[in-house]
Parts: sequence; structure tokens; C-alpha cells
Amino acid sequence: MQAANKEVHLFCGHYHTTDERSDGCIHQYITPSIFYQIKKYSETLERDDKPFGYRIIEPDRQVSSQIITFGT
Repeated sequence: MQAANKEVHLFCGHYHTTDERSDGCIHQYITPSIFYQIKKYSETLERDDKPFGYRIIEPDRQVSSQIITFGT
């Protein structure tokens, strides 16, 4: 895909955390769970106190998204 020279946007979810990474023209977005989050960098599975929510994706000439959160 890198050789295509076109922007590629991959949306994944839910993984109980948020994340965005890019490598060249490939962009990956992980969407939060609507129930609870887990700590991203932990040696054990731990619940995170970060707010939970969802992602709104708006495809147009450019892809944009925003995360809506609830809770604490």
C-alpha cells in the first residue's frame, strides 16, 4: 500500500482504548469501547479511569474523526 501514494485510513474498534498511528500514507485509528477502557501500557490487564465513548468518522475529501467521551 505504501507504493500507491494514496492516503489509507483504517478504523478499528473497539479495543477498550484509543490509539492513532501512521506509517507513511497509512493511518490507523483504534476506537474506544462504549463501556470502559483498559490501560494501554500495563504489564497486567488493568481498567483505566479514562472516559469511555465512541468515534464519529466523517469521510469527505479528507477523512476526519472525533472521539466523543462520557463518564469520569
